[in-house]
Amino acid sequence: MPSSHVLDAQPMLAYLTNPDQPSIRQTNFTQIGANIHPTVPPPCVIQVGPAPTSVQLFTQQALCDEGGKWFGPNASNPSAPSFPSCCALKNAFPATYGENGSDPLGIVPDSQKAVRNDFYKMVQIDQPNCAAQPVNDVYPDVKLVELYQIDEAVPVPQLDKEGTALCADTLADGVYTQNCPGKLATQQQLTNFNALSSTLVAILKSEVSCAGDGNLDKVVNQQDINNWTLFSQNTLSTSSWYDFAHDGTTGNSDLQIIQANLGKRCVPKR
Repeated sequence: MPSSHVLDAQPMLAYLTNPDQPSIRQTNFTQIGANIHPTVPPPCVIQVGPAPTSVQLFTQQALCDEGGKWFGPNASNPSAPSFPSCCALKNAFPATYGENGSDPLGIVPDSQKAVRNDFYKMVQIDQPNCAAQPVNDVYPDVKLVELYQIDEAVPVPQLDKEGTALCADTLADGVYTQNCPGKLATQQQLTNFNALSSTLVAILKSEVSCAGDGNLDKVVNQQDINNWTLFSQNTLSTSSWYDFAHDGTTGNSDLQIIQANLGKRCVPKR
């Protein structure tokens, strides 16, 4: 990585060489989200524990069929039900999922972020609101927050398992209920919630947005145009490098973003 790119990293060797090594970091951060696609994949229902869960990750039916049930266009069975999104599928079966069970259909969040210290973990979930009006088959997200008490006890650590949250915002039938931090029982829980909230905001703001900078050197210049040219001519034609427009390809719209920002220098926050 170029030196201008902010890296939030610490060495791990001490943990591997010293079983009694105390925490090197005050907090840990993680995030997950969907990749960029030219078109959003159709829903695929997989079994996660006892409940069926819809995901929009698999671009091909064959990938979903390895343990899941496909609800996209089906060339071998054109009459099979097809839905553009997990929410559309869920709305078609509002009480129960499909013909094989009575469990409500779960939906994998569009993205999740979490930050933890030694004793508490805060999770932030972007959950699609299936009761809202979609735009181009995309349902708006509602941000939900959860707080858990955790530890690193051996051999069974306390983790952020479902049903164990100290407080958890909810979204049911389009109704959002904010329970965090209002449902916390102690001042210690509230103090940790506020500290983790501030840490999460600081982490998310730590990397400066730099539209048109594809090689992460914090400068938009001729090198970005050269790199765009290379990836835009990729024979697969589906490169997502330099895909500033987030449409799944490296195309003219991305070049326009580079040209509009030529000469821009983005100063990282340290």
